[in-house]
Amino acid sequence: MLTCHLCLSGEVRELPEYASLTRVTSDCKPWPAGGRLGVCCRCGAVQKLVDAEWISEIRRIYSDYTIYFQAGGAEQAVFLGDRAEPTTRSQWLVDNVVRRAKLPANGRLLDIGCGNGAFLQAFSNVMPGWSLVGTELTDSTRAMVERIPRVEMLHTGALADVPGRFDLIALVHVLEHISRP
Repeated sequence: MLTCHLCLSGEVRELPEYASLTRVTSDCKPWPAGGRLGVCCRCGAVQKLVDAEWISEIRRIYSDYTIYFQAGGAEQAVFLGDRAEPTTRSQWLVDNVVRRAKLPANGRLLDIGCGNGAFLQAFSNVMPGWSLVGTELTDSTRAMVERIPRVEMLHTGALADVPGRFDLIALVHVLEHISRP
């Protein structure tokens, strides 16, 4: 048995039939069959099994990663919640966070794994008194992110090196990209 990424039990059972399936990367590009998948018998979490092959594949995928690949880099419209009209997922998330968290008019937001800044843009539109910081693994989206009103910077170093304190921290579509969340 293997160790679960979430509950840390040693009760992860590998699903060998997974290796025969054709796969798709997280940016929606075709990927050949292979890899390993497991399910935790204790908490039920389905998870990739991190080994040398997985690490090699992840490096190859992220070296050519294209956010919102199928939509030409634009966040797709979705129908969520009680809205009859389409919105972006980021806008829906921001609207819900602002409404439920009762955020002050001024503050500082850190968006970990901000991609091309879709969540930062939606937040900037709704909360003009806030200062925004994004983090990402590379600086490939720096120009786009730093054009968003009220964005201080895109940080590409270690998360521990992001300067300052924050009133709100967001991780949108991030945990599934971390091998040991």
